[in-house]
Amino acid sequence: MLRSRSQQAYVCWRCLGPSSRKALLPMPMPVPAVLPRRVRSAPTPNMSLAACNWYSASRESSTRQALRLWNAENPPPYKIALEEYASKNAAHILNAGVQSADDLLLELEQSRDASRGPQIYGRDFVDLSSEFNTLQAGDLFEIRSTIWGKSFMAICLGTFNGFDHYYTDGGRWFASKNVDTRFVVRGFISDPVMLKPLIHALPSTSGDPEIMNLLNRTKAGPLRSIGAPLIRKIAAFQLAARQYRQTYGAELATAISKLPADDALLTLSEIAHRLIPSYTKRGKANYPDEILYAVHTALQSDDLRFSPVGQGGRNHVSYLFNVRSPSSRVIYDNVEIMVRNFYEFKPKISPIPQQDNEVVRSNAALFQKFVSEAQEAIDANRSIRTWSPHGMIGINEQKSAVPPSTEFSEPSFRIIKFIEMWAASDAFPRGSPGHALGAAVLRAIDRYEDAPFLDTTTGWTFLQEIGWVTPWDVQSRHSLRLPGIELDRRGGLVVPKDPKPVELAPDLLAPLRQDFAESTIYCIDAESATDIDDGVSIESAGDGEHWIHVHVADPASRIRPSTELADRAARLSQTTYLPGHHERMFSDDVIRDTFSLAPNRPSLVFSTRVSESGDVTGYKITPAVIRNVVYITPENVSAICGEADKLTQVPLDSFEVGTPPMQRTPLNRKMAKAEELSEQQLAELQTLSRLSKVLQQTRLKNGAMPVYMPRPRVEVSLEHVEVETAANGFLSCRGDPYIRISYQDSMGSDMVSSLMQTAGQVAARWCFDRDIPIPYRIQPLAKQNHDALRELTQTVLYPQLLEGKHPPMDQVRTLNMLCGGHDISTSPSIHFTMGMDMYTKATSPLRRYCDLLVHWQIEAALLEEHRRESSLASEKEEVEMATATPPYSLFTKSELENSFPQLRVRERHSKMLDNVNGNTEYILQALVRAWRFGENSEKLPSTFRFTVSEVARKAASGRLNWFGQFAQLSQSHLDCLGTIGDVNVGDVFEVELVDVIVPSRTIFVRALKKIDPRDEVGGGDLN
Repeated sequence: MLRSRSQQAYVCWRCLGPSSRKALLPMPMPVPAVLPRRVRSAPTPNMSLAACNWYSASRESSTRQALRLWNAENPPPYKIALEEYASKNAAHILNAGVQSADDLLLELEQSRDASRGPQIYGRDFVDLSSEFNTLQAGDLFEIRSTIWGKSFMAICLGTFNGFDHYYTDGGRWFASKNVDTRFVVRGFISDPVMLKPLIHALPSTSGDPEIMNLLNRTKAGPLRSIGAPLIRKIAAFQLAARQYRQTYGAELATAISKLPADDALLTLSEIAHRLIPSYTKRGKANYPDEILYAVHTALQSDDLRFSPVGQGGRNHVSYLFNVRSPSSRVIYDNVEIMVRNFYEFKPKISPIPQQDNEVVRSNAALFQKFVSEAQEAIDANRSIRTWSPHGMIGINEQKSAVPPSTEFSEPSFRIIKFIEMWAASDAFPRGSPGHALGAAVLRAIDRYEDAPFLDTTTGWTFLQEIGWVTPWDVQSRHSLRLPGIELDRRGGLVVPKDPKPVELAPDLLAPLRQDFAESTIYCIDAESATDIDDGVSIESAGDGEHWIHVHVADPASRIRPSTELADRAARLSQTTYLPGHHERMFSDDVIRDTFSLAPNRPSLVFSTRVSESGDVTGYKITPAVIRNVVYITPENVSAICGEADKLTQVPLDSFEVGTPPMQRTPLNRKMAKAEELSEQQLAELQTLSRLSKVLQQTRLKNGAMPVYMPRPRVEVSLEHVEVETAANGFLSCRGDPYIRISYQDSMGSDMVSSLMQTAGQVAARWCFDRDIPIPYRIQPLAKQNHDALRELTQTVLYPQLLEGKHPPMDQVRTLNMLCGGHDISTSPSIHFTMGMDMYTKATSPLRRYCDLLVHWQIEAALLEEHRRESSLASEKEEVEMATATPPYSLFTKSELENSFPQLRVRERHSKMLDNVNGNTEYILQALVRAWRFGENSEKLPSTFRFTVSEVARKAASGRLNWFGQFAQLSQSHLDCLGTIGDVNVGDVFEVELVDVIVPSRTIFVRALKKIDPRDEVGGGDLN
């Protein structure tokens, strides 16, 4: 839902005066002239109070009288709802609007911020859509309202003109583009004939959002009689699931005792395996859908312990839950008791029974002690840093720090850990009582009276003010953290200290390695790169053909899959590049010093034989040793090879706050310049560039995306900040980081990008020929939607990219839908936006765990070929993929598939942190520091150009011409310019900033006037 920043205070109905309250009372019902016989002797309005009491007592049974007497003698402890003392804006805290639960279906098109959808920033653009579901006609799925605690089930009828059409278990039709679901039964309706009557009765298949929203609001749709067969089928499924839940109620109720004691990432199937007897599988590999849905619904009852973290694949079987340890529930329950007792005891709202008085008094005193400690820490911090409502505290203008002198008690630590779960880790879904509890804690502290809402944004600010996190920390680090990874609150991760040095196994491929002493290997990376994963070389093959060799670091040859090194790499999934929090997948320097490409080090070489016209006539994979290495930057290669004339130029816009760093990171290798290369080396680079272009032309003919939009990236320096950690773990922070925003090319050097893709294609083809299961990168629906993809990309989407324009979000979403998102699979399939029939990633095993998996599988096959002295390549047709895993593979097909759910989510979360959420939070930190705190404010435009990319019922979203940042324009901020209904995609407004919320990565703007798209306003950079 779009966040409202209204300042209107919420007023509890109990606080209304008698005249105001009267308006809330129901209208009196008319009294019938003749009462039914059974109530003729009921008490009358003129009956005395004593008579009424006598009447009531005389009508009660002896049992009821005894119960009433017992209740009078044993009154229950006084309890009121947390919401009543949560906040003056409790309605916001609980997301309790005035709409009915049925209106949930009408708000689905606003369920996701546009900035969190698919974005064309690189060839893995769909990886960034963490909640994307590719529902197909006939799929059954659940929609759960976290606001109302109600769920619906619906069947997908298909996609028409960009809108997905659905039919619910209640006989409602609706259309949407943004349905997020936690449970899917693929192919629930296997016979398309069953769907045809409903499809023919659809009120419209228009692609016009205004028409579809109107039809949704008016509850138009097919007659219930037409959808009756589907309703009955859904009802039968739900009934079976309820029966299973009743049958295994005890097992589901004791889930805590059967699940891991520590935080864990488990699929729905893995959880079911721990709770439900295996004989219910009925001899099949997986549990029946009805049982899985019974488990799924049971988990929803504890939204703290079981938190869904994203679709693990295109099947509910692999949907993942972050299963939190029982200690998280203990912390929550303990804090709730303290908060409740504090509010109940302090105002003496109601008499407290004598036997409970001391317990309540003790809990209230513990919480009051926390309040005093928090107030002391906040007041001390505000002497050097001002508070702000933007989810970040002010800059440290005095360049001084307040030592964390406050000594928090042990119960106070529990409260802080709860706030961390709530505001940092996003442990509670919308509508959870946890939000009211967090707001109640903040209200008691009595330091946030100026906060618009006592929500997670204010909670995150509280953690900054008491020194639990740094003022520049990135909230996404905490919310995207997965089990097995411990954050260092100072920055980065907590790396386990192993007292023993890293021990590497012997090189298994040593006898197979070919010496590339005669070749120059060009490692093309930025000067700042530390792990050099890949390099390229070229060799003449005669007849006008060349061998292009891509040399890749080879840690797989000496790191075994069962070691602690491999386990930690699997948990991290890839190197984290978030500025200020950089963490290598292999943190030990021994790994870098042994495998990062350098003279006399091992490599695995992916070779392609290619003609001058781009025809691939051969490929192979060879273990090798490299000797002659030239390190050179992409910029120098582009200059040498004439790559400067790119289709989309990178804008030169930049913006910075803070003091630039004085120190320069020393280089760990000598970087070559163009004038230092020999003529042969220059010629080799130019030949590599020329051949890479013809290879890319082949991919473009197959539908590959021709260009990717430059994206804004941040450079962060902590050189001028100091962070001290007190004995109790709290942080004292001096200074502020330097943040510089600029654009960078999403793909780097064109030549390197093309050749790395070629190497991935070689790895995929080589493994496919040998039936070796690996994580292929696929777009699941691209093959079946090939013609539609061709039409969309060639006539609509790609022309805009070639003109340097961001396509509207609707078009990007349609592309993503037709491709089926981006997935990994043990079976290859086409990757349309890369123009390849099959593809895997294999060129970064020092930085990506999936690449390491591919290397392990390839090297096991190389050893087997060496043993047999013959190739393992089969002579089968491509379509005949063998089901059995070769005995020499380190991982079977099923073992890989079982690991994919975690790999998918861990990899996706890392990408989200590095490329989207974390990067955006830093950009918004810089924006707030300039806009609100005056740092370099003269370089910040006073107004901006806002181009609408999507229109929902209550707001429009679009991009600002300031580093392409997404913003939201609500009805209340359109002023006199009309209504949201008058706004169309492509409209351009001159706007000013209204609010910036850093943790939620949200900018709110106010429209000043509608302008011509050609007018220059504000920053003027690429929009």
